[in-house]
Amino acid sequence: MKKAALTLMALILTSCASIKTGNQKFLEINSSPEGAEVWLNDELVCQTPCRYDVTGSRNEIFRLALTMDGYRIYERKLEPKTHEAVKADLILCLLPPVGMTMLGIDYYTGSLWTYNDVNAVLERKIDLSPRKLPDIIRPLTPETENYIRNNFNRLKEEAFSSTSSQERIRTLASMAGVDMSRLIGMISEAQNSEELIDFLKNN
Repeated sequence: MKKAALTLMALILTSCASIKTGNQKFLEINSSPEGAEVWLNDELVCQTPCRYDVTGSRNEIFRLALTMDGYRIYERKLEPKTHEAVKADLILCLLPPVGMTMLGIDYYTGSLWTYNDVNAVLERKIDLSPRKLPDIIRPLTPETENYIRNNFNRLKEEAFSSTSSQERIRTLASMAGVDMSRLIGMISEAQNSEELIDFLKNN
């Protein structure tokens, strides 16, 4: 009788979660690409791929976030589940008196629960920031248009002269917000002041 009781007790003990799992529990976290920072409940714990020890956690929900430069943040909740290895054996842990004691120990150590592995695929960020144009032409003011009409012939002379100071072209470039070399090209092609004004408005 005593031998049978000891055999039953040994069977119960080896069937309970603390014995089956070795009283250890880990989060297996992987990502593609590798090297992402792993944040658990707002604490940086490791880089992927990693195996993070959560032994002792009891039915705890973890907030997981993976971060990596150039990629969107990967977020999810890690919810506990009953360990597959002990599901079929939990009924034995309910047998009194040892079973109830072992069930209490399993709950206290957290060995009843485990977590699914994380295999995250990180998505690249799309850069939607506005790109700076190399040359932005300001809208022509009436003052600028009048300057072109009053100085068109001198502007043409400066555009084709290698000895001119190009003072008027420099003034017009400042007024219109156009690069000097680009403005000289427009002046060279324009047949009259109105055509130059159109060039500046549409190019």
